Amino acid sequence: MKGLMQLIMNSLETDSLKLSSTLPKLRTLYLEDNHLDSSVLPHLWALPSLASLDLSNNQIGGLIRLHGKVTGSYISKSPV
Repeated sequence: MKGLMQLIMNSLETDSLKLSSTLPKLRTLYLEDNHLDSSVLPHLWALPSLASLDLSNNQIGGLIRLHGKVTGSYISKSPV
């Protein structure tokens, strides 16, 4: 899986995620419709090649600081 560049994990109803060390080439990540909260963000920012991220319809609230390497993100409709 080290060469994986896109991963879709929508509607898994999970509340935790740890991917950083296993997916060094991952560029696009879809995590729509899960139960993730802001505690997942440090794990996502640790993905060295991440460029596009969909976190819509999760439990993430408040201000989310996007790191320079992420060029596209979608987080709207995330209930607080």
